[in-house]
Amino acid sequence: TDLLNSFHLLFPDSEKYFVRTIKKFTLQISDKELLNDIKGFIGQESSHAREHEKVWELLREQGYEIDKFLEVFR
Repeated sequence: TDLLNSFHLLFPDSEKYFVRTIKKFTLQISDKELLNDIKGFIGQESSHAREHEKVWELLREQGYEIDKFLEVFR
């Protein structure tokens, strides 16, 4: 359980990093199908990040002190 909980702490910033990185290159892409795939990927990763952050609240409610870790990791 703790291993899986740790994924919830690490994944949101990683997913946001993927989105930022891909967005930097979208202006260089002319393939409409690839741009559509990128748009879907960005939506998916943004949604995932929000859902992981919802788990943070559950962890806090269960007594986990995650904020110091998040400050260092971010």
